[in-house]
Amino acid sequence: MIYQCLYCPFSTERKYNLKVHEERKHRRKHKMESMLDNTLSSTKVKNEEKNMTTEQVDVSYSQRPAIDKDQLKKLLKNLSEEYNHKITMGEIVHDIMREEKVAEEVLKPEMKEALELYVKKTMKEKKSKKK
Repeated sequence: MIYQCLYCPFSTERKYNLKVHEERKHRRKHKMESMLDNTLSSTKVKNEEKNMTTEQVDVSYSQRPAIDKDQLKKLLKNLSEEYNHKITMGEIVHDIMREEKVAEEVLKPEMKEALELYVKKTMKEKKSKKK
């Protein structure tokens, strides 16, 4: 049996490897899905046991659970805080790289992501100021 990642092309013959992959590579997506849709997640597990991928499963709107507004608000607040934290980290990494002349290639992936978000945000702000 081949297990397919729900978020990217990764596939494996071992369920454990898929679980580890999704937890490491798609941790935030996995948490959001579980917070918003516990019922749909259990449906996915049942369908995997029947050798069906989630793309093959047609879930009608009547079977989907209602969205909890408070839970969604909490999730969006957490995502916003995480984004702001990454922007701050990106700014610090950018300053250190300029001062110490550190190459971007030596940065860890999370530092690179923070730096890219910071640069993208500052470029967007500069464009909006020009207008």
